[in-house]
Amino acid sequence: MGSTEKLMMLWFTDYLGIGYLHNTKGWFVFPVFTSLSNAHRIWRKQMQNTNEHALKMRFIEDGSEYRFILYPHPLQREEVNFGFYRRLSSSETYSVFKQNFSGNAFFTFAALGNGPTPEFLNESKLVSDIKFMKNTEVKKNSVEWLAEQIQSQIRGASNE
Repeated sequence: MGSTEKLMMLWFTDYLGIGYLHNTKGWFVFPVFTSLSNAHRIWRKQMQNTNEHALKMRFIEDGSEYRFILYPHPLQREEVNFGFYRRLSSSETYSVFKQNFSGNAFFTFAALGNGPTPEFLNESKLVSDIKFMKNTEVKKNSVEWLAEQIQSQIRGASNE
């Protein structure tokens, strides 16, 4: 990318966390929203027309934390690109997913329901480009590196 070329990226961070669920269909990885209507709206706007083969899911581990990053690749110059980003504490469900997933996972959305089980959208994308990485393995100027730089700046600004 030349010095005058710029890509626009919108990172979705306004969700409660990331959930993991295994059933007979396979593994599901999902951001948990506060309302199903918001989840539907964001899915229709950002995910519905996205080719599932273009999605990259990354888990960047740093001590007792990890970052969840999902984005389409290649990034498009003529439009605003989107991605999902969340810094999380490592958990038992994350560890079980990491140890037991079979190379791909369905990405979908969920919202808190009335009971302990979240309500899921009826739509999903099968992601096969999934990597678990140590923070030291992230290459400078990669999408993963840029996502963390942007989110660090935002966290720093909100703490001032």
